[in-house]
Amino acid sequence: MKKAKKMIAVLLAAIILMSSTAVSAFAENEANKNSSLYEELLASGKLEEINKSSIKSNSIKKQTMSRETISKINNNRVLKQLSLTSGNIKSFNTVCYDYNPDIKYETEFDNGSIVSYDRNMNIIAYSNFDRNSDNHHISTMSSYNDNDKIIEALKQEYGIDETYALDINNNDNGDIVYYWEKIDENGCRNIYDSLSVRIDGITNKIVTFNRFNDSPQSSKTIISEDEAKSIALNLKEDFNHITSCEKKYVKPNFIWNEEEILYENADIVRLAYNVCIDDIYFVHIDAETGEVIGGDMVKAGNNAGTYVDKDMLYSNACADLAKTSFPKLGYSNSVTFIGSGSSMRNSLLNYVQKDSSAYGLYIRCHGTSTDLRTTTNYLLHYSEVKGNWHLVFLDSCSTAANSTWANAFNINSSYSKRAFLGWSTDANASPTYQFCRFFWPETSARKHSANIRDAAVWAASQVPGSGTTPIRFYGDKTYNGRAY
Repeated sequence: MKKAKKMIAVLLAAIILMSSTAVSAFAENEANKNSSLYEELLASGKLEEINKSSIKSNSIKKQTMSRETISKINNNRVLKQLSLTSGNIKSFNTVCYDYNPDIKYETEFDNGSIVSYDRNMNIIAYSNFDRNSDNHHISTMSSYNDNDKIIEALKQEYGIDETYALDINNNDNGDIVYYWEKIDENGCRNIYDSLSVRIDGITNKIVTFNRFNDSPQSSKTIISEDEAKSIALNLKEDFNHITSCEKKYVKPNFIWNEEEILYENADIVRLAYNVCIDDIYFVHIDAETGEVIGGDMVKAGNNAGTYVDKDMLYSNACADLAKTSFPKLGYSNSVTFIGSGSSMRNSLLNYVQKDSSAYGLYIRCHGTSTDLRTTTNYLLHYSEVKGNWHLVFLDSCSTAANSTWANAFNINSSYSKRAFLGWSTDANASPTYQFCRFFWPETSARKHSANIRDAAVWAASQVPGSGTTPIRFYGDKTYNGRAY
């Protein structure tokens, strides 16, 4: 029945295109009908399946800087404002990171700064969480002045002008994130053409900035909003009603194409209708072709709800990331992730109440500020948690909206060597999976951070979009996450 439903959706899309296109364009569409974006990317090998090798080997190799490289570093206007020169470099490396293939080089400076570059030595990212560095021992007023100069240099370097919209978000601990996003002629934002700058709430220093620089492959609109809604609603038999619809730029992931296969986001940007269905599911309809090119789902409901969502997207990949990373921090991985199923509540309840050696926990499911649920089962109320925990990440919506869950695990600033992570608001499955791809390897690699809190801040900054990864931390900000 589901396959039949998908066939109906495909046929409907074709009929809509034929009815709204001139004869000459119709002939062209007919010629290209069998060459969908999904098939093209799949055939070219550009669509990578998510599998058990979620954590891949990253390579780092020290290199000697050429004169041209030294010149580019010393003449970069942003590095000049940061007072970073080639004479301050501790190491210059060629790198190959699974989580960001655009990064080809990295420099580590003697003040703790790490700067990432593309193949042409254009700066992609910066981080410095070293609060003991000399560059933090300056007055507050001087810090604000320095930040203004650095931000202005960044805007000039990356061409951030009036065609970019600015959002300013206040995060936990007083941090401020400035986020510029490119706006097209129709007022649609492209999160993949953006600049983010995060200022530490304690030191008033810039701790991260990231440049995302992917122009859209297609920004045309041929399909109408009503046509997009119809295609999306008829995609699955259990879809009931349209909640909202807006145009946005997306990277295709084709989550609705295969029931058993998930793909990484393709490295192209397309303009699409983001159709929300039943307040839970998102379907991306290509605005030019009418093809279903992907989507997402909300990871939670609200405090009053009974959830009917199907299994959480990317759960296997996120579980693999957690299970691979916990042992590197000294934890046993036998009970760090509990899979879905009818026995999950009893298994989880025994773990959080009766296992005397239980100090680490990662859960990815639906959640609120007081409860956790799977697609079909009630799981856990915060009042049911017992014990003193060291490292807990509830990868569920609103689990860090306040300190309720953190206090339930006895994790707060009163205790040393304890860390709790959760999402401060609703969050979608796709960006939170991207967060996990950065966060979990960083907990042991510690390439860009020295503790769990800063690893989470750094990981969140690597995911494009203002507010897409609303991570919040409770506990000891200096804790490195290792078992003890």
